[in-house]
Amino acid sequence: MNERPIGICLIGAGRAGMIHAMNYRNKVDGAVMTAVADPFEGACKKACEALDLKRYYTDYTEALAQDDIDAVIVASPTKFHKEIVVAAASAGKHILCEKPMAMDEAECDAMIEAAQRSGVILQLAFMRRFDESFVEAKKAIDNGAI
Repeated sequence: MNERPIGICLIGAGRAGMIHAMNYRNKVDGAVMTAVADPFEGACKKACEALDLKRYYTDYTEALAQDDIDAVIVASPTKFHKEIVVAAASAGKHILCEKPMAMDEAECDAMIEAAQRSGVILQLAFMRRFDESFVEAKKAIDNGAI
């Protein structure tokens, strides 16, 4: 089987987005960071340099039109999550969305519906369950200490 890696575009090149992008770049087999999208060209260029990428977009909708981008990491300000996630789902891209998911429950519902309608995966980046202190608290609960 000769499948190409999953192409990923980071949408939102700030601190949280770069953490996700570095993790995908260095720790996720079968995935490759393909591009960065951010409305600020300087942020795009800085991210491309750190991620060793050549391609960036200041308009995320241009990235969504690319055939070699299969999935996106949405790490923009929360007020833009719904718009970007719905557009990504409509473009057939799988989505990892940074927390918080959206501004309100109605936006969350619209995002979930868009992903279901398009048959793409929508995942939230809430990794606290793996933090050492959370794992210890879970063990204490399971052991009856709490």
